[in-house]
Amino acid sequence: MKKLAIILISVMVLCSLVGCRKVVDTQEKEVEVEITDAYYRAPHTTYNMVGKTYMSQVHPAEYRVYVEYDGAEYTISGQDVYEAYKESVGETVLGVLEITTYDDESTSSDIVNLK
Repeated sequence: MKKLAIILISVMVLCSLVGCRKVVDTQEKEVEVEITDAYYRAPHTTYNMVGKTYMSQVHPAEYRVYVEYDGAEYTISGQDVYEAYKESVGETVLGVLEITTYDDESTSSDIVNLK
């Protein structure tokens, strides 16, 4: 049991020493994206049996707009975006592309909003 504790502590220490990538730069640019779908789910309540009692769980409304850029699909959430673009499926609009550069010179990009 003592060996197992030592091994677990060693693994935790090694994991904490491993460095994470750090963000070096973040840029935003406007690009054309195509709206592929809009999704809405009304707020609802589910009931789960816990012991001999039912517990209610309230789920909030979901608002999503799906867009495609450069062959990849992105999801933008929020009621404001959904209300503005729910009738625009199939249309091309301006989106905000966020490009993040890390210290290991790798990059990632994401569509973060619509104009």
